[in-house]
Amino acid sequence: MVNFLLKGYGVASLGIIHEYVALDDYECERSRLVIETALGYVLAEWYGGFLSSGMYVYGEFHSYGMKKVYDNLSDAIDCANNLLDINSKATIWIDDYWASESEAIKWCY
Repeated sequence: MVNFLLKGYGVASLGIIHEYVALDDYECERSRLVIETALGYVLAEWYGGFLSSGMYVYGEFHSYGMKKVYDNLSDAIDCANNLLDINSKATIWIDDYWASESEAIKWCY
């Protein structure tokens, strides 16, 4: 069984939260990854850039679709305010959010 720790905080008014990459695309099948949030797990697909297990990332993780992921808050805020978007760390597609631990394990393996 995979053991996940709940870690995260953010800038709620912009929808930006700081979360933990629990399982990356090297550990999961078919370029999938799992991001742990305080409200459950985000089930996503990797579309480019760099993410790895153990990283903390910023982004908007509580809606479906293509999302940019950042490794610092100021870049995430700039993007949310429609300013420069040149410093994203990765691009992901969110298939589900607020998923349970068992759903996250099924998604990954």
